[in-house]
Parts: sequence; structure tokens; C-alpha cells
Amino acid sequence: MILSWAARLMAMSAAVALSTPVMAGERGELSPPSHVAEREKAPVTARDLVRLRDIGPATLSPEGDKIAFQLRRAEPDTNTYCIAMYVLDLHRRTPPKVIDTGGELITFQGDGLGFSRRPLGFPQPSVGKWSPDGRWIAFAKRVNGVTQIWKARADGQSSEAVTTSATDIEEFDWLPDSRRLTFATRPSLIDFRDGVRDEALRGYLYDERFIPMVSPTPQPRNLEHEYFTTEPKGLATRKATSGEIESLHRSDEHTSGRASVSAAGDRAWVDGAGANAAAGRLQVQLASGTTISCRAPTCADGVRSLWWFPDGKTVGYLRREGKAGSRSSVYRWRVGASTPVRLLATEDLVTDCLAFADAVLCASEGATRPRRLIAISTSAGKISTVFDPNPEFAAVDLQPAHRLYWRNDLGYEAFGDLVLPAGHRAGQKHPLIVVQYTSRGFLRGGTGDEYPIQLFAAHGFAVLVINRPQNYSGAQGRGARYRANNIDWADRRSANSSLEAGVDIAIAGGAIDPTRIGITGFSDGAATLEYALVNSTRYKVASVSALGGQYCFSALQGPAPTQANLKEGLPGLTDRGADAYWRRGSVAGNAWKVSAPLLIQVSQEEYLCPLAGYAALKELGRPVEMHVFPDEQHGKWQPAHRLAVYRRNVQWFDFWFSGVRDTNPVDPGQYDRWSALQAQLIAASRQEDLDDVPQPP
Repeated sequence: MILSWAARLMAMSAAVALSTPVMAGERGELSPPSHVAEREKAPVTARDLVRLRDIGPATLSPEGDKIAFQLRRAEPDTNTYCIAMYVLDLHRRTPPKVIDTGGELITFQGDGLGFSRRPLGFPQPSVGKWSPDGRWIAFAKRVNGVTQIWKARADGQSSEAVTTSATDIEEFDWLPDSRRLTFATRPSLIDFRDGVRDEALRGYLYDERFIPMVSPTPQPRNLEHEYFTTEPKGLATRKATSGEIESLHRSDEHTSGRASVSAAGDRAWVDGAGANAAAGRLQVQLASGTTISCRAPTCADGVRSLWWFPDGKTVGYLRREGKAGSRSSVYRWRVGASTPVRLLATEDLVTDCLAFADAVLCASEGATRPRRLIAISTSAGKISTVFDPNPEFAAVDLQPAHRLYWRNDLGYEAFGDLVLPAGHRAGQKHPLIVVQYTSRGFLRGGTGDEYPIQLFAAHGFAVLVINRPQNYSGAQGRGARYRANNIDWADRRSANSSLEAGVDIAIAGGAIDPTRIGITGFSDGAATLEYALVNSTRYKVASVSALGGQYCFSALQGPAPTQANLKEGLPGLTDRGADAYWRRGSVAGNAWKVSAPLLIQVSQEEYLCPLAGYAALKELGRPVEMHVFPDEQHGKWQPAHRLAVYRRNVQWFDFWFSGVRDTNPVDPGQYDRWSALQAQLIAASRQEDLDDVPQPP
């Protein structure tokens, strides 16, 4: 499986202001309206999608009667986010109470291949930690470029900074006295930065610290965590004791995940590994040392997360099941019982579950419904909405999704959703845009959130959202799987076969014009797109977040990732047959095969990788345009950039497939450029007999 190193990281998983004033209108803009008047539905806009309120995982108070969660909302006009922490009383069902506002967006930073704190550009919600006495919620808040611990009173009366660390705080939790917190950070990052500044005066040594596609300067590697504990008064801290560090690590297992510990010390987990990350069987080890296994078929394979019910004798779990694992099901299992009880089975995405009283609280989202919090009754399985962050979105006109299932040429199951355009009538055939590579939950913009599905539908396109099938190889162990998947492009051929089968089944439905099919792709989906463009002529217009190729994986990712790629079976620059291997799926090596107009919207950190493909297409006069977004990582998180990416994608497909020119183009001169590309392509088609190039309507 050929993945960017950033995608692999995804699979792994200063001064500080002491108060934050509430900006005028900030809470009103962020908080959902208490009442939404019924009105005629309006067409969806790019701004509607960008400005949706996103809700982070909820955490339950010690008494089990309240939850804390974060809301955030992107503001493209100011290129900022409105962010707040809320507390909701589960029994009173009153509107949630704001307990803190402000701060900067925290984005996910991961460790991998020896690198420390690599930012990937995906929002990382702040998860509230309740103090044992239930009076306070501690949470991560980023101010002036550094992530600190803040705490807010659960009644909303005050919030304040707890730490003044010079480096980001990455883990934290309360100690039993409800007065102190233990946390982890990496002070050695300061020494690293000082060392880089000194080295700059004599020139950096190019070594395993470099990721050229990310930065021309060394990146931190192998930085260890150090642990500290806050003192009850003031902002002073001291080194944490071994017991306090152990308490911090132990607290991680008390939260929802693939392992969970009850208040009595009983531990539930999923054993085994296998090729599927969700493989394995539910087990419980009692505090006494006795291990009990759930032998029912529904306790194995597909279990995603676990939690304990308040009685301390029942485990809840979330499982993916059905065709291609498309269904989310919630179960409860009384430890030792022969059969678990299924509380919910739905094609919606369900996640972040926890138990309270006689119900399970989960986040849920459907194809046309953004994320909300729901309660599932443990007695009747009845579902009720606890909190909807976007009630006014019900007035946005969205097109329904039709679930499709198929198998690829290896027999692997896959699924996707077909969204037909507004006003579709029987007998009509529409251009189709393929969006990759997940189709779970709200159909917003695909993986990476760059290709606005409902906005495409509003502009007259049918959209097929593909959920990628499992990896090609069932070999045991991550390294073995990668090596098997990379032999002869095995995994990419499998993904492409699923893509082709999905398009075929969509065409068979009768509403698709098979001569007008477009394709999009981000990250792993970008690799599938690139392979498809050079191995098929069915895709007539394309938009991608980046391109890969031989030099991207063998040089531009830097010495450390390159060595990892070699171990995972990718050929080196000097290996015999390397050029032939990469030519199988490279735009740079097959530019003469690519006639589809290609839009590249790439982040600053990844723009070096597409340059070879871009240059080759330009050299042959193929229609290609690239935009580079500054200060973006693998994912694009800045609201203004997200809005521009959405709008340009719609305008690109509108121009090439429908001849439509938006009266408010993203770039003032874009249609002059695109018309020149179109004329160039038509001229080339006459000379080279290119296959079915887009013609002016």
C-alpha cells in the first residue's frame, strides 16, 4: 500500500494569557440558536459547509449527570475559529452552558519514524477532564501558539490558565485530590530549537532530521516526554513522582477505546491483531485475576471501542458489521452472559460512546445530517437527540444518498453512496464526480474535506462517494502487510478495481452519463486517482490534493522516511526496474497518457511532490493548474483556504463539464486561464487523437 509518510503518521495515532475576554457576538455566533423558525429550504452553499459547528468527544461527570464538550466553528472571513467549552446537564435537558471561550485551533501532531510532534493539519478537539469532585473541567487550550492546561468551573462561573509551559502540553489528568494535575510535555524541544539556530550559522547537516517536502530545516526527532505536577496554588509546577506518572498513564484506560477499566479495576479489552486493526475478541479480566471471554460471534471482529456501564458489571461496545463493515452497532454485554444485547444498528456513523444512567450517549451523523449527540435507551433501544449543534442546517436543501454495495476483482467487499443532483428526473443522465475514500457519516467533503459533495449535487452533478476496501494483503504484522501490498502495486490495483466496480454499478443505475466522469482524491485517494489517470481513459476531469511518484517516496520525504519505504518494499532510486515500477502509477512518467484537465490544490508542506508531474504535463501541453496553500500541512485547516478549495473545485468541474462560468470566481483571471487550457487541449486532441477530451458546450 503506497502511502505518504504523513498518512502513515495518521494511522499511528511562549507567554500565555491568563484570561480570555469574550469577543462581541462570539458566543452568539458559536452557540446554536435556542429556537429555529421553520422556513423554506435554501440551496446549500460552500459557506454553509465550512461554517458547520463541529463537536468534540463528550466526557461524563463523576456523578454521571453532566457532560463536557468542545464546539468550534470556522470563520472564513477572518480565517479564524470560534471555540468554546460547554457543559450540558443530561437530566434537565436545558441548553448547554458556556464555561470557557477563545483560544486557537489545536491541530493533531503525531510521532512516527522517529520524528516528534509532526503537525498534520487536522483539527484535534480538546477533551474535557472532570475533576474527581466534579467541580472543575480541565482542558487543553492554545493561546499565543502554545497549548496549555486550563480549567473552568463546571457551573460556568470562571475559567483560568493552570500552566505556563514553554512547550505544548500533550497529556494531562487530575490527581485524586481534585486540586492537582499531572501532565506531559517535551522541554527538550527548546534545546532543539536553540541548536538549530546555532547550526544555521554554519549550514545544516543534511541527515535523518530532514523532511524536504515539509521544511528546509531539521525537524525534531526522538524527544522524550517529561512529567510534571501542578501545585494547588498559583502556577508553580514540580517534577512528577513515579506514582503520579503511573496514575496519568492508568487514566488513559478509563476512557472509551479498545481497552477500558471499570471503577472496581476490572479491565475490558479486545485481544488479537490480525490484518484488520479491528480484529480480535472481547475479553474481561476481573480485579481478582479471572479472565472471562465473550464467545458470541458479535463479540469478535469489528469491535471499535469499549466502555463500562455504571453498574460495573456490564461492558458496552461499538462494532462495525454488515456488508463491508458499513453498519454501526451498539451492544451491551453483562460479563459472563452467553449473548450480548444489541441496542442499535444503523448505517449512520456512530462514535465516542459512553454510558450514563440507563442509556448510552454517542455522537452520531448520517449522510445528510451533521454530527449530533444521541441517547440510546438500554431497555427499549429508543433513540433521542440530546444535543444538535446545527439545528438551522435542517433548512438547507440536501440531496439524499443511495447506498450501493459491490465487490472488487479480488472479492473484497466495498460500499459507497450515490448522490443525485437536485431535481433529477427519470431518464436524465448527469456527469459523475467520484469522491474518496470514506463514506461513513455526514457526506461533507470526503476524506480531507476538500470536495463538497452536496455542493456538487446542487450544481447538477451526480456524486459517488467511495469507501475504500480493506488492504490487499492479510499478512500478519504491519511491516509484512506493507511489503505484500507494495509488490506489483497489489494494494493500489485492488483499490482501483474497487473504484472501477463502484463507477460501473453507479452507471448501471441509469442516471450517469458514462462519457462525463470526473475524479477527486486526497492522500491515499490521491494515489488511487493518480493510478487511475494513467491506467484508464474513463476519467475526463480531475482534481487532486497532491501527486506522488518515485522522487517523492525516494528523496523528498527525507532519509528516515525513505529508509522506511525501502523496508516496506518500495524500490530505491538505483534498484533495477525502479523506473518501470514507478511508471505503473505515475503521472510524471505517463504524462502523454493523461488528457483529463487536472487541478492540483496542494498544501505548502507537500508542494514539492507534485512538481515532477506538473512539469511533465506542462511540457506536453496538457491542461494542468496548481495552487499552493501557505502554512498548511497534510490537511488544510485554515477556514479561508477551506472555502477557496471548495469553491474552486466546484467551479473547475462546472467549467469543464458544463461550460458554466461563476459570476464570482475564486480568482479574477481564472476563466481566461482555463479557456486557454481548453483551447490548448482541443488543439492537441486534433494532433494526437486524444480520447474524448472535454469540448466547449
